[in-house]
This record gives sequence, C-alpha cells and structure tokens, in this order.
Amino acid sequence: MRWISTPESVENNEPTVLAIVETVLAVAAYWGIAWWFDTHIHLLVSICVAPLLLLRSKESTEKGVRWFVDYWEDETEITLRGTPILFWGIPPLAGLACAAPAYGLAYVLLTTSLTDKDILWILLAGSIGIGILSTMISLTTVNVWNARISPSAELLTISVGGATAAGGMAAGGEGTTILVVAAVAVVGTRVGFALREVVSVPFSVGFWLRSLGIRILATLRYPVQGIKSLPNNWRRILLAVDSHHAPELVPGMAIHHFPVEGQETAEAFFLSTVAKEVFYGEGGEIWWADWIARLFLFPVIPIFFLPGLFYRWSIKSTCWFYLPLVYLGNGLRWRPHTDKEKAFLVITLHKSREESFRRWIAILTVLITVVITVINHPAIFKEIASLRESAPYAPPLLVYLWPFDLSTLHIVGKGEAPATPSPLPRGGQFPPFTD
Repeated sequence: MRWISTPESVENNEPTVLAIVETVLAVAAYWGIAWWFDTHIHLLVSICVAPLLLLRSKESTEKGVRWFVDYWEDETEITLRGTPILFWGIPPLAGLACAAPAYGLAYVLLTTSLTDKDILWILLAGSIGIGILSTMISLTTVNVWNARISPSAELLTISVGGATAAGGMAAGGEGTTILVVAAVAVVGTRVGFALREVVSVPFSVGFWLRSLGIRILATLRYPVQGIKSLPNNWRRILLAVDSHHAPELVPGMAIHHFPVEGQETAEAFFLSTVAKEVFYGEGGEIWWADWIARLFLFPVIPIFFLPGLFYRWSIKSTCWFYLPLVYLGNGLRWRPHTDKEKAFLVITLHKSREESFRRWIAILTVLITVVITVINHPAIFKEIASLRESAPYAPPLLVYLWPFDLSTLHIVGKGEAPATPSPLPRGGQFPPFTD
C-alpha cells in the first residue's frame, strides 16, 4: 500500500491511503446530503454515470483514445465527393437543431405581452446563444473548426432566419415585424459564430461532449469485456485512484503509447499541460504576457476535467450500493474448468472468512436498500411526515415504526398458546387499550 498514487500504481491497482480516506469522506458526504436535503437524487445521477467508469475495459479504453486522437488530427475536407454522408447529413441535422429553438423563441416572444424593445433584446440574446450552440454541435459531430465551419455557418444562419420568420408568421405577426425579427435573429446568430474565436466555453463544451460520446460508444463497443472488468474497475476507483491522479478528458491517454505526432496531440489535453499554459503562458512566459490567450483557456480546465472528478467521487460515495453487484460479478474474472477447480471454488465460497465477510456486507447492503425504499413509499412517507409534525420530539425509531400496524402482535409467554388475532372492528380502528 502506498500513501499517494502514481500512474503505475493506478494501472497495477495498488491501494493508497489517500484513496481510502477519500472513499470514506465521499460516503459520509453522500449520507450527509441525503440526510440534510432528504433526497436520493444524487444516487440516481451516480447510477446513470457509473457505466462510463465501471464498464470500462482495456479494449474500450484503447479504442476511445484512438478515436479521439484521430478526430483531432483528421485533415479530411468535408466535400461532396470525398465525404458525401457528412456533407449531406451533418449540416441539415445541425440546421434543424438550431432552427427549432429559433422558431419556438420567435413564436413565444411574439405571442406575449412584452414590448417590442424587450422582444428584440431577448431575441438577440437568444440568437447569440443559438449561434454558440451551432458551434458546439459542429465540434461535437465532425471536426469543422477554422475554415471548414464557414459553409455550415452560412447554412445555419439561413435556417435560423427562416425558422424565426416562420415562427413570426405562426404567431400572427405583421410583415414588417417578421422581417425585423428575422433580421435580428440573423445578426445574433452571426455574433454567436464570431464569439467562438474569443469565448472558449462553446469550444470547451463541444470537445467535452465529443469526448463523452467517444466514451459511451467505446464502452458499448465491448460490452462483454466491460462486464468482466467491472469488479476490477470498482476496486481501482475505490482503493487506487485518488486526487493525486489527475483526471483525463479521455481515460487512458496518459498511459497509451502513441507515435510522435499522436503523443503531442494527447499531451495537449493533459491537465498539467493546460494548467501550465493558463498560469505561465505559452513557452513559460511571465504571467501578464499573452493574458488574452490564457483567459481563453481558463474555462477549459473546469469544463474538461471537473466532470472526471465528479464521476470518480460519485462511484466512491455510492460504493455501498454497488457492493452486491460487484460481489456477484467477481466470479467473472476466473471460471473453473476441472473438477478440482470447481471443488476448490465451492470450498472457498462456503468456508473462506473473506467470502463470508463480503457476503454478509452484500446482504446488509441489500437489506438497507430495501428498508430505505419501503420508508420512501408515498403512503408510509406521508405517515412519517405527519408524525414528525405532530410530535417533533418523538424518538426516531418510533417515527419509523409508527406507519406499521403492530397492534395484532401478541407476545406469547412461557406455557401460553398463541392467541388467534381478532379481525379489525368496523371502521378499521382498534378500541383504546385498558388495564
């Protein structure tokens, strides 16, 4: 066991003290949030993002890294002859994605009681957002950065203007009003396109969405390998990965072996590289030099790397929930073939102290999950809430036992026969107990 992690220790699944401490703190934070806000929504969010980490395999990691680097180094021009599918497919889809909010924005604004001045300002701001949205769509789908985005920009501008005019017509606007609204939408969209050169948020979000899509597709490409790797991934995240191990935009880029050109591209997306350029500037210059470029790069850090920390801590905080699943999937790593191996497996499962301990923890986790689910049933939760209001100082155990009808229970003394429970009287209530 080590104090902090290294790339080699994470790859070898070597536990660290810092990772274990972070897991304990994450579980405490999870239950603290659940108790304080009385919600388990963060558990549902963790369940949704868990496949991105727990079902990751060696094959899917290598495939995802290659896809991402190839995407960045792709120099293919999107032309009618060279790439007909991208040429005819991506721009119409992007235009539809931008035209739909433009139509809805114009229709809603022109059917409200706002003044013309307010409508134009809101429409201008919304159109700028649509232009930024189109940039993110372009970066997420295909590499159309720099000059190759111009044809898409013209098409998207026309689609936004047409959709805005259609929304104005559907709202019953006059001809002059529709023309003014469409012109404002076109101007706002062009401003949104121009902002891609000075605002890094659409750039960062677009590439992060691209990396997220690559993760999902690479994981779905190798489902069997991912299921087999689930226990190992779970142990690595809980015990081997800590804050000293920097998050990655695409998992596996730090340990993947690239050619010279690919290595330079991969290192450009490392957290250490981006942080160095933000704080020291390109080439290690003094902090006030090239401040505009570093201001452009500053939002890249949280957008690229904070989701990775969120994935990691979400798995750590819900380790108690996944323990039964990991326990059941642990046998996928090794399958017995001979009779001797099968007998050894049976003896280990029945008599091993480690397996017995893990089995009891898994059973306890299932029981806790069932109890929490029952308590959060609407009918029971309503009874608990009413008792808390009427008796705020009641013991917690009494509060949770109150919704369950225990009046039919009869404690049998020594030498007594169990009494037959009498049916409920009319009205569904028992009379008060008397001595």
